[in-house]
Amino acid sequence: MARKLIDISVPLQNDVPADPPGNHPTIQYIDHQQGLPRMLQFFDGLRAEDLPDGQAGRSSRCSSPPTTARIWTRPGISIPP
Repeated sequence: MARKLIDISVPLQNDVPADPPGNHPTIQYIDHQQGLPRMLQFFDGLRAEDLPDGQAGRSSRCSSPPTTARIWTRPGISIPP
C-alpha cells in the first residue's frame, strides 16, 4: 500500500497562541548589522569592507522549552516526568 505524507507543520512565529502558556518558542531575529560583529569574530581577518555593502547575512535564533511540539505530534513516545 502506498503511503501518503501529510505535513501538519506550521512556521514558528513569536506571539502566536498555538502552544500552551509557557511552552511557546521564542525567536530572536538578527538583521544584517546586528550579525556583523559575530561574523567578523568567526572569520579571522575578515573586515566589514570585504562583505557586500559591509553587511553580514540575516539570521534568527530560536529557543524553545524542553518539551517541544515535535514530542506531542509523535504517537507512542512517552514524555519523561
